[in-house]
Amino acid sequence: MKNQTPFCTASLWVLMLLHLPIMAQSPDSTTPMNDAQNDWENQNVFERNKLPPRASFMPYANADELKTGNPEASSFYASLNGLWKFQF
Repeated sequence: MKNQTPFCTASLWVLMLLHLPIMAQSPDSTTPMNDAQNDWENQNVFERNKLPPRASFMPYANADELKTGNPEASSFYASLNGLWKFQF
């Protein structure tokens, strides 16, 4: 009987060590299983919590340009519409 005690103790330790990775992978009862992708990993999520683009401020050189109420009347206005020539 005395010779079986070290064998039983060693067997118990081996079983516990083999079972340890399984216990580490089991989900916690307080943490819900979520198989959904994160937003940064999901290619279908393009924008979230984003306001539509807008230009709120327009500089004017003087009060006369401001009084017209037309942003195109400002001397600082530059339209990006048109032909673009890129040099590669």
